[in-house]
Amino acid sequence: MLPKYLKVQGFRSYIDTTIDFTSFGNIFCVIGENGAGKSSIIEMISTALYWCNSCTDAKGSGMDECINSNCNSFTIEFCFVMNGIEYIVNTSKIRGESRTLDFYINGVNQSEKVSETQEKINSILKMNYDTFMDTVCIGQGASSRFMNKKPAERKQTLMQILDVQKFEDYENKAKEKKKQIKDELDSLKYKIDILEDSSIDIFTVEKSINNDKKELKSKERELVKLKKDLETIQKEKIEYENNIQRQQELQKSIVAAKNQMERNVNKKNELEKRINEISPNLPIVIEDTDSLEKQLEEIKKTIDTIKEDISDKKSILAVIDNKLNDYRSKYNRFVDYNESVCELCGNKITDEHKESHLAILKKSIDNGEKKRTEVVNIIDSLNSKGKSLVGDGKTLQQTISNIQRSNAIKYDLQKEYDYVRKQHEEYIELAKESTEQYDSLKELIVNIEKKTFNDDELKNAIFNIESIVTSLKNDITKNTQLLETHQKNKDKIKEIEKRVKILKEQQTDYTSIITAFSKNGIPASIISHDIPEMEDEVNKILKIISNDTMSIQYITTKNGKKKSVDTLEIVVSDGNTSRMYETYSGGEKFRIDFACHIGMAKFLTKRAGASIDFLIIDEGLGSQDDFSKQKFVESIMSLNGLFKQIMVVTHIQDLQNVFDNRILVQKNQLTGSYVEKM
Repeated sequence: MLPKYLKVQGFRSYIDTTIDFTSFGNIFCVIGENGAGKSSIIEMISTALYWCNSCTDAKGSGMDECINSNCNSFTIEFCFVMNGIEYIVNTSKIRGESRTLDFYINGVNQSEKVSETQEKINSILKMNYDTFMDTVCIGQGASSRFMNKKPAERKQTLMQILDVQKFEDYENKAKEKKKQIKDELDSLKYKIDILEDSSIDIFTVEKSINNDKKELKSKERELVKLKKDLETIQKEKIEYENNIQRQQELQKSIVAAKNQMERNVNKKNELEKRINEISPNLPIVIEDTDSLEKQLEEIKKTIDTIKEDISDKKSILAVIDNKLNDYRSKYNRFVDYNESVCELCGNKITDEHKESHLAILKKSIDNGEKKRTEVVNIIDSLNSKGKSLVGDGKTLQQTISNIQRSNAIKYDLQKEYDYVRKQHEEYIELAKESTEQYDSLKELIVNIEKKTFNDDELKNAIFNIESIVTSLKNDITKNTQLLETHQKNKDKIKEIEKRVKILKEQQTDYTSIITAFSKNGIPASIISHDIPEMEDEVNKILKIISNDTMSIQYITTKNGKKKSVDTLEIVVSDGNTSRMYETYSGGEKFRIDFACHIGMAKFLTKRAGASIDFLIIDEGLGSQDDFSKQKFVESIMSLNGLFKQIMVVTHIQDLQNVFDNRILVQKNQLTGSYVEKM
């Protein structure tokens, strides 16, 4: 990872600042007064990448404290390059609200949910926050704290750094799982003992079931016979009751049939009398009907002709009336006419002329009235003739209707007569059949009455046998259930034994796992494998900063009185002698401390699959002598070429001129902290 720029708004003392790392060179020094905001640069980078800094944890609690007092939020944008790919992380926090996180790869937004985006960043960096701070960042006093621990404590810390401490957890979990398996095995053994104790004498139970089944079959056959006997008696009883009822119904039917026959005889006689009364005249009347209908049709045609004549005469009369009205109107007007010119002929009116015209009009009126009277007389004559014919038609129609009605009456009478005669014959037959059935039933009833319907004894016997059958069935069911339970218990024991076998195999497996995860197992293998590699990385750094005069060796175990003891002793060789790290002092010890930290950081990063291109050193040399400070600077300078960029944070004035590239961090009350290149 190699940074390009850092943009920040509203974070701690920074209100609005951009830091361009591309212009700072390979090794640069960040200087400034205490509180100016030097260490905040490290915080901003770690916050952008991991949402972690000095005042919060991985969950982001307390991040509101990082917001500048003059702002309501902060935003950090960090751009870096890794393996030729540009990455941009943009994170922000509004006071009282949740965090936002955007992630860009070569300008393409890869953002998802905050948690998923954070996992993506961690995956690309191939290190978490703790690894980042232990490798990329060398904090104040971090190297000496590890080296100054006791060898046993140092070994424990190294195991944590190498992430082998987790195997102790795995071992404990495996032990707990093994204990759970043992507890389950004990429980299963107890279940098997209980199931085996509940076993039964199968022979005795099966014999009891067979005996009960034989007796059950016998009782069921007896029960079937008794039920059939009871059914027969009950059927006879029902038949007897039904016959009594049927006999009563037949007696009623016979009486009703006789009464109906008597009524039919009376009605038949009455119908015969009425038929005889109308029958003598019917043949003649029927023959005359056709002639009368022809006469009626002729009268209707004549009436229609008369109606047409009357209509024509009325039309003529209307014309005559119109002319008469016109003559009368002219006559009346001419009588009182005082004009000098005649409106009829246009000549001058004289008395002779007026009288002549009045005479002509009077004659026309008289002729018209005469014609009108003739037409009215004709219409009256036609009306009279029509009325006479209508009367004749009605008379004929009535005669025809009477004839038809008489025929219908006879037909209906004859039909009714035939029905009554047929019904009479049916009732005779019904009365005969009913009488025969009645006599038959009477004989049957007499025979049935001789029997007794004593079914209570049978019912009691059936009840007793049913009770025995129920009891036998219950016994069979109970014993069958015992056999089933016994078989189920045997099946359960088999299943439990299968489970026991599996658990014992798992117990063996977990025993192997416990052995593998113990101190002498995988952790010892990891340490034996990783320690030499870590030594190589430390010695690479140490040889550079010591002019190839020093090297170290890690001793991880030593022999005790009874067993080997865990330790991490550091043996340092200076070309002449080899002695313990603790015997060194001054600048040599500082070089060893520094080399060990840088070497361990490079190893851990390499182990995680990442590479350290960028190194941050927060020196913390305020209490060191000049010689130590000089050795510190020499050590840093000796790393040139191992890292693409090294950032040294210091507040020591006399160290400022040592570095060619210097970055000054200053703080202004109005604009906040800002960075400028010196």
